[in-house]
Amino acid sequence: MKSFRAVIFDMDGVLIDSEPLHSQAWQALFADLGHAHGNGVNYRDYIGVSDMVFLKEFLAKNPLPQTAKELHSRKLQHLYRLIREHRPIYHELHSLVPALAQKYRLAVASSSNQEVIDVVLEVAGLTEHFKVTVGGNAVEHHKPHPDVYLLAAKNLGIPAAQCCAIEDSPVGIAAAKSAGLTAIGITTGLSPDKLTGADHIARNFAEVRQLLL
Repeated sequence: MKSFRAVIFDMDGVLIDSEPLHSQAWQALFADLGHAHGNGVNYRDYIGVSDMVFLKEFLAKNPLPQTAKELHSRKLQHLYRLIREHRPIYHELHSLVPALAQKYRLAVASSSNQEVIDVVLEVAGLTEHFKVTVGGNAVEHHKPHPDVYLLAAKNLGIPAAQCCAIEDSPVGIAAAKSAGLTAIGITTGLSPDKLTGADHIARNFAEVRQLLL
């Protein structure tokens, strides 16, 4: 494995086991809107894709007076409540992240909004270790486009080629690779055969440690 100066984490499915909470937050929002049973879209088809893309698809099939931005704000309130209630941080990160921070500059590059990143790092108690965080609301084009990774590398002041990304989805891996990063695919949600675009596959955080420390 080549040497790096920075490690950039995806958030959902990498720092936090959040997919079940996102699903619950969407279900709560749909129930609020009277669409608890059947709305023409399946959230799991949009894993790794920004919420706004999903909401535009939802509104195309379910016309409502609210805007996508208004609905997104309501969904996030459900999500923040669930994160604080369940605190689903991968426990291995409490030792892995500080250890990585001794050797690398660390960042988060996520399709989720900046406020979500802030809440997750606060709940995890890991805020101090991440010098840069970039949310999907900071870029025009979301994953699989490279924008969020390019901005994270720029804000770190480190060339993308000297950064390593940790991702759990094909969309995220494509974004990292397109930006010029080396990508580690971690199998927190998908099997290795779904992450074949990655340069390395880690089946757990112990294998991430072996690759980077």
